[in-house]
Amino acid sequence: MKTVRTIVSYLLSFVIICLILLYIAIITLDNKGMNKDYYYKMMEETEYYLQVSREVDSGFEDYIYQSGLPEDTLDNLVSDEKIRADINGVFESLFNEDVTYEISTEELDKELDARINAFLKTQNKTLTKEEKGNITKFEALISSSYKKNIKLSDNVNVYVKQLLLTIQKLANKFNSFPMVISIAAILILLIECRERIYDVIKYIGVSCLGAGIVIKTGYAYLMSKIDIDNVLLFQKSFTNLIQNIFKDISYGLSNIATGLIVGGITLIVVYAIFRAFLKEKKEILKKA
Repeated sequence: MKTVRTIVSYLLSFVIICLILLYIAIITLDNKGMNKDYYYKMMEETEYYLQVSREVDSGFEDYIYQSGLPEDTLDNLVSDEKIRADINGVFESLFNEDVTYEISTEELDKELDARINAFLKTQNKTLTKEEKGNITKFEALISSSYKKNIKLSDNVNVYVKQLLLTIQKLANKFNSFPMVISIAAILILLIECRERIYDVIKYIGVSCLGAGIVIKTGYAYLMSKIDIDNVLLFQKSFTNLIQNIFKDISYGLSNIATGLIVGGITLIVVYAIFRAFLKEKKEILKKA
């Protein structure tokens, strides 16, 4: 009977550890991983919009030197408001299965065409058919450069969208699963500790300590394998955003792990002190 109870106690501790990890994962997904507001906050904190704006201008500069046009032709060609709106539009589409955001460059094309025509007018230059074709190609390159800096990659966007939707569907499908397991674990815990209800403190303490150690170990392993500061993904602005999101989430999990370890040790110490107190009290009563 004692062997069975020991096995049950180990299994119970393991189940509670898994539940703690599961709840932390769910909370992290709800508050960060699947929370659009969190990403907007991180984009503001990392000045993502400003960095993308600079990369858009830098991308234009790569073409202006080849065109023979004045360098200021592409200055402030796209407003910061337009860039922000397009970034947000692409981002929102990732979280909506039926929404596809198409970046419009109509205003950009008209403004660029007007600037080129104004320059040609000052030069009293009449274009040949070939030159007109070259200008059309130049305008197309500028539009393409803008879209590339905003949207990054169609393939990546499709993959991220599918991943987010899959996670959301799984979360909705198993929404009640943690609650059912938790109720079952609590019932088993109460049955196991029915003779000494204070043993609940021990199980919770050991489980918190175990969960904290698991997270800390995973965090240390992840940090040893990924040199996040030297990772480069597409443009620097996107890399910087991902780096900061990764650090924010991983540091947050590490802090939670620290709290679990400290809390677990505290509960174990409290349990040990309380049990020693009861044992001493029992011996005093026997002597009396």
